[in-house]
Amino acid sequence: MEGHIKGILQNRSSASNDFLELDLDLYHGDSGGPILDDQGRLLGMIMAKRESEPNSSIAIASNKIHLQYLQYKENVQ
Repeated sequence: MEGHIKGILQNRSSASNDFLELDLDLYHGDSGGPILDDQGRLLGMIMAKRESEPNSSIAIASNKIHLQYLQYKENVQ
């Protein structure tokens, strides 16, 4: 499946890039799939389809996934 990043949605309170807005039509079961660049680097993970706009989806940005992982790892140890 191929698509493009339409925008980067920032969390205003932390000024971090939390979500990616994608020009990508999703199908049932696509949630949780990776968003990769041309070199195979992880950019994010598919979260939801925007019903209000055709071919529009939202992905959680990889930096947010990484931060959540580090917080989880700290709390488990």
